[in-house]
Amino acid sequence: LPERLRGMFFAFEVFCAFGLYKNEPTRENLREYFGRAMGVELDAALHLLTSSGLAEIKGEKYRLLRDTVKFTDAEDGISHLNFLRLSIEDAMRKVDKWQPKKDVTYFESNMISVRTKDYAKELPRIKEVIRKLQTNLESSDADMILRFNVQVYPSR
Repeated sequence: LPERLRGMFFAFEVFCAFGLYKNEPTRENLREYFGRAMGVELDAALHLLTSSGLAEIKGEKYRLLRDTVKFTDAEDGISHLNFLRLSIEDAMRKVDKWQPKKDVTYFESNMISVRTKDYAKELPRIKEVIRKLQTNLESSDADMILRFNVQVYPSR
């Protein structure tokens, strides 16, 4: 994957972290949240967010200018497909840490047999339910970031 996307992947996590500070974090707020060891990466992420018009800085505080980012397939390699790959890699790194903590996580993987026409009919509803849940959970007064990784696909 393009190295630029790896930096953007962290920048989108920083983008989401603004909600932990009512959309007005200082650099110091974000350094405390992500850890001092991530200072260089954090500065690069903040630069990417401000230079791309997703955020601005006013005094010591940052503020988002947009509340969502949508990916499309792009010629520069920064596509939704690449973001999905990085999300799955991130989940693989974190599953051992978070899967046992049932009070704040939900990990599940199943395989079921289905009729193709029934699956095709229900897939739009599956997407709608998940998007609605995400919309209902999202808060301007957040205290944690959740990552949703959902994979529903034919096994062959």
